[in-house]
Amino acid sequence: MEDYLELLRAQSPAYARIAQTQRLDRTKVTYVGDQGADYPMIIPFRDDDAWSFAVAYPDCVHWYESRTQAAIPRLDAGARAVVTDWTGPKVSPDGEGDTGIIALLGIARLQQGAPHVSQDVADGQASSFRTHVLAAVACKALEPPDEALASMLLDDQQDEIPSTFFYDALYGCDMDRDDRRALPSTRPQRCDARTWSDDRHIILGNLCEAVRAYRSIQASDRRNLPTLWQSVTGSAIGSVFHERLNAVRFCEEMEGLGTPEDVRQAMSYSVDLECVPKMRGLQKQCEFWRDVCNLRRDWNMGKYVLLLALPTHPPLRQLATASKAQLLRNLKRRLDDETHPLETWLKQSQPLCAAIMTNSLPQKSLLIDIYLIRRHGEIDDADYEMYVNTNPQAKRALPR
Repeated sequence: MEDYLELLRAQSPAYARIAQTQRLDRTKVTYVGDQGADYPMIIPFRDDDAWSFAVAYPDCVHWYESRTQAAIPRLDAGARAVVTDWTGPKVSPDGEGDTGIIALLGIARLQQGAPHVSQDVADGQASSFRTHVLAAVACKALEPPDEALASMLLDDQQDEIPSTFFYDALYGCDMDRDDRRALPSTRPQRCDARTWSDDRHIILGNLCEAVRAYRSIQASDRRNLPTLWQSVTGSAIGSVFHERLNAVRFCEEMEGLGTPEDVRQAMSYSVDLECVPKMRGLQKQCEFWRDVCNLRRDWNMGKYVLLLALPTHPPLRQLATASKAQLLRNLKRRLDDETHPLETWLKQSQPLCAAIMTNSLPQKSLLIDIYLIRRHGEIDDADYEMYVNTNPQAKRALPR
């Protein structure tokens, strides 16, 4: 916990700072003091073997607790209100050892200005995020390079008693399958069933968020350069899908403009010459999402469904170029693998994705509207088909 928190503290820039960990005694008043009065401050707390945290803002303090039965501590935040109406996703009754992972997951997101994850996302990502934490701490880097991961595997294989947990964690990382085969190992090949299930959760979670954004702001399909520029610089509100879609569109618009004067004329308001290089720099960042879509260029407008296939954590804007290239290779490998169902699931999602893009979602609610407020285990084929269905009359009994 502390080692990973130190990696997060060293990260810059960040929306919120992370204070030193405090011991929590629920029988006494815990003083927040003036922490967060000028700048959002995340305060980790340790209570015996469990972890929780608070985020102190200038106007309030939000408490996050992953244990269902844990009492809300008495926080003295001065005149600021203490928010406890939603305290984040919960661990299972027999999974209190996961309170640290859930706390780190929330802290990492809130540090970058993103909200804490839903219960469904936490259930789906806890295992993979634990993998990320283990590798990051071992390599002393938030985004461990492939070479370091491979070296760690080789070192571990020389031990007389190999660590099963260590293998499980590192083999869950996003290494290329060819890289894994190159490593000497007598360990049986892992089953991809859990990865497949995660793929469906990722697609449906991104779709649900996009539908909610559509219904709340009626996101349009406008492609004019000023609108796209405002979106990709973070000035627009929407979903991860809309952010990625606008990144592709911005990249495509900029590619059609040759000179700085062409860029200036495409903007509906005057911009100075210093703005154009910034736009070109952001265009370079957006090329990743264009390359993702171009893995299935022959799908034409349907190619944008590929933007749903990648998770929201870690934030991809923070990844190094080599890490993005690896993500692209891994995605292409899974799409090209005839035994992997990812391409089929994405094709099933194309009509719903197109309806979001063209402002043609039905006014009546769809099953995807409530995906993120339900607790999910495995998603079977029939459930998935119902969730991506654009017919409001589609029915299926779903577990509560």
